Amino acid sequence: MRRPSDKVPELLAPAGSFDALCAAVHNGADAVYLGAGRFSARAKAENFAEAALQKAVSFCRPFGVKAYLAVNTLFKPDEYDEALALIGVCADAGIDAVIVQDLVFLKELTAAYPAMPVHISTQAGVHNVYGAAAVQKLGASRVILSRETGLSDIREISRETELEIEVFLHGALCVAFSGNCYFSSLAAGLSGNRGRCLQLCRKSYRLAGQSGYWLSTADLSLSERIGELREAGVRSFKLEGRMRRPEYVGGAVRYYRELLAGGKPDRRLLTHMYRRGTYTQGHLFEATADVIYPLAPGHIGAEAGVVAAVRGQDIEVKPNAAFLDKPGTPFIAGDGFKILRKGRETGRASCQKPGTVLRGGGDILPGDRVNLTTDAALSGEVLSARRLIDVDIRLKLRADFPAEAAAAGGGQTVECRFDDIVPQEAVHAPLTTEELRNSFERCGDFFFRLARFEIEGADRPLFLRKAAQNELRRRTCRALFDKLSAPPENRGSFSPSADTAEIVERRYREVFAPCGYPTKPTRTGGSGNRERTILIAVDDLDILDTVKGLFDYAAYYPASYDADIGAAFEKHNADGLFLGLPPVMRGRDLAVMRKHIGDGRIKNVIADNIGAVELFRNKNILLGPFMNVIRPLFPAQKILSVEFDGRDPGDGYVYAFGRFPIMTLCHCPQKSAGKRCGACGDPPPLCDERGNTFPIKKYKLAYCYHQLLNCLPLNLTKTPDFSRFSHIYIDLLGYSAKACYTVLSDLKQKGAIDIAGTAGYRKKNLE
Repeated sequence: MRRPSDKVPELLAPAGSFDALCAAVHNGADAVYLGAGRFSARAKAENFAEAALQKAVSFCRPFGVKAYLAVNTLFKPDEYDEALALIGVCADAGIDAVIVQDLVFLKELTAAYPAMPVHISTQAGVHNVYGAAAVQKLGASRVILSRETGLSDIREISRETELEIEVFLHGALCVAFSGNCYFSSLAAGLSGNRGRCLQLCRKSYRLAGQSGYWLSTADLSLSERIGELREAGVRSFKLEGRMRRPEYVGGAVRYYRELLAGGKPDRRLLTHMYRRGTYTQGHLFEATADVIYPLAPGHIGAEAGVVAAVRGQDIEVKPNAAFLDKPGTPFIAGDGFKILRKGRETGRASCQKPGTVLRGGGDILPGDRVNLTTDAALSGEVLSARRLIDVDIRLKLRADFPAEAAAAGGGQTVECRFDDIVPQEAVHAPLTTEELRNSFERCGDFFFRLARFEIEGADRPLFLRKAAQNELRRRTCRALFDKLSAPPENRGSFSPSADTAEIVERRYREVFAPCGYPTKPTRTGGSGNRERTILIAVDDLDILDTVKGLFDYAAYYPASYDADIGAAFEKHNADGLFLGLPPVMRGRDLAVMRKHIGDGRIKNVIADNIGAVELFRNKNILLGPFMNVIRPLFPAQKILSVEFDGRDPGDGYVYAFGRFPIMTLCHCPQKSAGKRCGACGDPPPLCDERGNTFPIKKYKLAYCYHQLLNCLPLNLTKTPDFSRFSHIYIDLLGYSAKACYTVLSDLKQKGAIDIAGTAGYRKKNLE
């Protein structure tokens, strides 16, 4: 059992650009995470090309700041070589760890670079001790827990594994369960799991007759709970924001750096840089917390006053007390504002010159609230911050001998001899120690701060020209800075040994052994089609009697898992029946699910999270579509992700039909809309501005969960690819027995399902 550490946890900052990286480092980050374009989950961030990555890592190293490379997307098989080559370049440059989502690609990575520290991305959805134990077996050294993980689960993961634990401390909170958002993918062919998210969650929708941003969460802020997180075993606090401005990154780092040091930071560093209405503590302390802020989807800043008068484009503002009490004028040139009425934006304005009169436009009336969204003075302060390294300089100067220098700082020491810098015996104005010290005080170009300075061996007055003094400083500092920036030695230790492949293979066999093919169940009636195996999903087992003979295997997804599911299985052929497991199982949910582990009547399960694979390893396991397997050759029984491109499914099941859940929600949509929590059924659907209707399906463990279904069913049975699929998955959840019979009869008799739908991910550019 691990004991809580007294060490201050790492403060990990986003670096979506080099400017953001500099702001993070100079304001006190312990580590940064950065992407490399196409393999980053934030592909729209500026990110870094290979040369820029090397520069970024070198910039971090003198300050002792670690750099983590985020390659946290799903990889297509033909991208593996390119991704591994990129990681190799970064390993040579001195990257400290790699962040990975794709557990199939992880196998290739650990075989190629066995000593490279691997951090499992939040996109992998690890949220309980079983998922953490599984990724530890696969070779991870750290797990970045999903934002849905509760405090009790964090404590258990810390107690039962050797993994470093990283949690998000501040920033944007995805409304969907980590790694299980397919909205952008199915709507436009742009996968969030491949870094191309369109953020459709930040659009306005109608729910229960009300318009609002019902999928837009408030930003996460756990500043008040840091002590509890540290006690629970968290070793790294992560700030979100690779798409945010450098001043936001620097401000958030500065705020939390001071907070972790026990200080009382300026709250403006958060609210003036980016604030999405309110802050939330997410699901950390309340599993089904309401995390939605429905009034605005973006930055609305801090309250600055109210509109006193409007004269054309001139807006007179009555500042609130906080701005009236600040030194100087309330607002300065460069400040930016949003104008709000009842929480919703009606206009924008900016300050052109110091004072209380702004220039702007929109539907602006006296009494409207004025919010500051760009604080020019505070942004300038954050961006001008400099982090300096204390250095000790010792010079050895003798007449007619080359100058020698030793510099120590940042844990490194260099000794230099300069054959072309030769002091002479002074004739008139001898060189003084103070003069040379003043020269070396100007070492800020290398982010150095002179701590100690001494001259050794000057036994008589010396002369050294100013230019030579400056050159002596520059070259001495350059030598130390270059040594501090150099990649660590022995990078060759990342190379595989002769037995690496077998070690990695053994790890994967251990974790995914229950997903092997030798224990296939017997068929339950047969589809009558020798060329195709059909697996159907239902939420009512009595439907199986109606569609008998039209399928091979069946999966049951109950509305409540806190029931005697084994008894229901007894009525049917349990050999060919799977229990569909929920993608989220945390806190008290685990007690509900453990009841089914020892139930011998349940022989087969579908696992939609790595934690479920570990928890139900005594069963025959089929990996579900939420496991995001897009590489068909992965050696396990599987239903391929809906983001599989369809080129060669191998023996994987292809999700061919159904209203696929585009989001799994851990909050209650009805509670967000002001409805009372209680014994309720499925919430009313969500509607977009085009009239598309997205049903919401509820299921229950200890806590309630909801799945947002696509507005159209996915229907691949009418696509040219369909004839090549030998194993297909037909999702009939939500369909009546009669509708299920019609669907499967169409498939058997016509070879296709005669229902209008979408080709989903395959209809676009497959990005």
